[in-house]
Amino acid sequence: MLPVTEHPQTIEEFRATIPALRNKAYMNFGAQGVLAQETMDAIGLSYSYVQEHGPLCGQMFGWLTEELRRTRKEFADEFHCAPEDIALTQSTTDGCNIVLWGLPWKASDNLVITDAEHSGVVASTAQIARRHHLNLSICPVSSQSDQQILEWLDKNLTGKTRLFLFSHILWTNGKTLPIKQMIDLCHSKGVLTLVDGAQSAGVLELDLPSCAADFYAVTGHKWLGGPEGIGALYVTAEAVEKLEPTFVGWRSCTFDAMGSPSGWENGAARYEVATAPVPLLAAMRKALTIRSRHSSAAERYQRLIDQAAKLRKALAGLAHVQCLSSELPTSGLVSFKVPGTSSSRLCAQLEGQQIIVRTISSPDCIRASLHYFTSDDDIGRLVAAVEAAGKS
Repeated sequence: MLPVTEHPQTIEEFRATIPALRNKAYMNFGAQGVLAQETMDAIGLSYSYVQEHGPLCGQMFGWLTEELRRTRKEFADEFHCAPEDIALTQSTTDGCNIVLWGLPWKASDNLVITDAEHSGVVASTAQIARRHHLNLSICPVSSQSDQQILEWLDKNLTGKTRLFLFSHILWTNGKTLPIKQMIDLCHSKGVLTLVDGAQSAGVLELDLPSCAADFYAVTGHKWLGGPEGIGALYVTAEAVEKLEPTFVGWRSCTFDAMGSPSGWENGAARYEVATAPVPLLAAMRKALTIRSRHSSAAERYQRLIDQAAKLRKALAGLAHVQCLSSELPTSGLVSFKVPGTSSSRLCAQLEGQQIIVRTISSPDCIRASLHYFTSDDDIGRLVAAVEAAGKS
């Protein structure tokens, strides 16, 4: 076991341990989160342990297997599911591709995505549609009510529709979709569901068995506070039987007495491949542990949307600002624009003042991503800078 370090108990003390927050107002968690010092330390400690005891021998192979098991369990605890339902991946897009390429498509099958998916999903679904001669349909969600979305699905899902891939929280404006109703409707028509959870994991309290998605893909490096290169794919036990592994390695298989592959690993682990970034696993677990120190998931979520609502209200009060996000945020994403001002130029100007947000190309806007530990001072700095930019 690696050594356990002492940790802060309050949000203010926690912020002080995050190097990225010491010299800037960071509000870009929807693109990439920040690492606490002890999360970074976990990477170095793990590397040191590996090199001291291995890097690979019988003892270390057993330790590696345990590291994988522990990390699946930590993700499972976070999402209230069984460890057997979790495959360790590199990212949300990686998880989506495992599903997209593992289903038994037939020419003229229908694949449905929304009009607000990330470019990674747009590109991967376009490629698989070309490769397998699929019909790719687009469900409008960006400016639709929940009822309009459900009506579109009820009308357009057909006997040829095999999969509906959609985001839980839209990465453009922070809108939260009614996924339980959407999934129930899909299942009533025999359609599988794959949810992109890049903007929801670490924001919402996710009980994946209750939401009933067949597949749910997440990344660790945004709202969960982990390092790049670690994600998870949730696959129900029923869906495992419908999804073939595409890329295969020793982590995918069981072995007979002669060391030859004899079958698939139990559950979702069969979608894992080979060499794992072990130090990142340790860091991911540390990040998940840190989250649990700061009140409950429901309380963290309430603080997050309170901070987002505070920013949205302040920006809406500026005469030259147009807010694109809901007046009552359901996520930490707040999108806005300053008509007549280049969003990319304003974003660069803000970065010059150590205020970190990002631009979205469609719709053209700036997106701020606030976490539960975003401070009032961060919000004030952003609002003051946007106000000043409008007067210049």
